Amino acid sequence: MRGLGWLLILAGSLLLGSGCVEQGDEEPSPDIESTGMGLTIDFQGGTDVVGFEFTITRCGGGLVVHEFKELEDLVLPGMIPEFDNDPFDERSRHLFADYFTVLAAGCYDVLVEPVTFDETKGQRKPSAQCAPDSLEGVEVVEEKTTEVLLISQCDGAERGGLDVIASINHPPVLDSLDFKKFNRECDRVEICATAFDPNNDPLEFRWEKLQGPPLLIHPTVTSTVSHNGAVTECIEIKLGVAEEYLFKVSVYDLYWAGGELVRFPNSSTHMKFPVYAAERDDLKCPPSEYKHLY
Repeated sequence: MRGLGWLLILAGSLLLGSGCVEQGDEEPSPDIESTGMGLTIDFQGGTDVVGFEFTITRCGGGLVVHEFKELEDLVLPGMIPEFDNDPFDERSRHLFADYFTVLAAGCYDVLVEPVTFDETKGQRKPSAQCAPDSLEGVEVVEEKTTEVLLISQCDGAERGGLDVIASINHPPVLDSLDFKKFNRECDRVEICATAFDPNNDPLEFRWEKLQGPPLLIHPTVTSTVSHNGAVTECIEIKLGVAEEYLFKVSVYDLYWAGGELVRFPNSSTHMKFPVYAAERDDLKCPPSEYKHLY
């Protein structure tokens, strides 16, 4: 990640007082780095930056300045005419830090490094989100202030699109149930249910015996046929002794998930129905039949 080093401005003449450094005088020694969290943080972009470390060296080598400045409680261009649309748009808002010093006329290299505050160690460290910026060959001219603006480019959080589609699902409809309700013990009984789904989803049938004596043949599917958008499934059972039997058929609509058909949650239709077995007039069920009761 690289920053943008640019914009060199020569300001008008500046009268220097007796405390200023003239060419040939001894230049200021690097300041001792201090710790402490800046009062202003980058609230706009949500980065970890609390300020900048400014490093100025002579062209060709030789450290002149290394100092930390926290972010200003202001923004650029901040309705300052000199900064409107040069470089920032007049409507933009950029936090910044400013460092001013007096140097002997000559050539300098400038580096600005965004920093954050490491609370665990109680000291500053380089920002993990924003990059340094630098400018080489900055000329400091006698009796004038050379103003340069450097921009630390920060990483932004990547974004992706989210498209939410809301659809409607209707439960299946049980259209008909065909069976012989009154039978004799040991009779075979065929039961057929026809259902359709308003959304034309695939259907699944489930058959259960809820009450009654054991069956000689458990509900066994004999056919499943689709016709004109409806599905008819038939089962066969064999009744046991004379008694009332209570059955239940459930129909579920299905959708694809993970490469297989599964039931829609809370989408089904159910029907309970009785089947009666009367005693036979001729003979009882052979005892051998009862070895296979369900």
